[in-house]
Amino acid sequence: MKRWISLFVALVVASIALPAYAGKANIKKLSKKWPAMDVKWADAFDVWMSDDELDVFEKLTSTEERKEFLEQAGYWKMWEEIDEEMLPNILEGRVVNGMTRNEVLMVWNKPEKIRKDFTKEAYVSELHYKFEYDRKGRKKRLEGDEYNKDIEVMIVLEMDGLVAAIVSTEDLAATRDAAIAEKKAAKEARKDAKPTFEDEEDIEFGPDGPEAGVEAGTEDNSKD
Repeated sequence: MKRWISLFVALVVASIALPAYAGKANIKKLSKKWPAMDVKWADAFDVWMSDDELDVFEKLTSTEERKEFLEQAGYWKMWEEIDEEMLPNILEGRVVNGMTRNEVLMVWNKPEKIRKDFTKEAYVSELHYKFEYDRKGRKKRLEGDEYNKDIEVMIVLEMDGLVAAIVSTEDLAATRDAAIAEKKAAKEARKDAKPTFEDEEDIEFGPDGPEAGVEAGTEDNSKD
């Protein structure tokens, strides 16, 4: 463990002098020697790790050391904040509705671009990802300057920080408009559901009403 601590201290010193660049874990290589969950940690957090951090992380030799590294670096808190219902999707590499931005990045890594907008109904963000299909029809996410003529762009549509839809470029506009309209309708429904003073029944103060016999400025002791 002392060896690990020394490595971590060295990393902190190095990070002060060097700019942080997002690294990319060698998942194929790690899968041959690490437990499955440890590999998933590397895959989930390499989007935030610098090259220096990733280099240290990949050299750790036990699950205990890797977990302690994530705790010390502040990544473990992010793992603990994953919604219980979303964890199976993250482990299986699926982006689904209801995910937070961090949960999306853990699965699909950094998007090609992010488009932000603000409407009266919601904060809207579009995370653009590129995919290609191999000869067996399996979808693989493209990164950097990779090029393939059979590219499919998938867009993660966020509303107020949560995934509302995952759509193609062709379906984006219609899906976005529908999601905003749904937000607006839900907001109006909540507004209509709020009670108003007009909804309250008038209290009768006549001789036969519940307040009969109680003079102004006196206490009602009938319940004593």
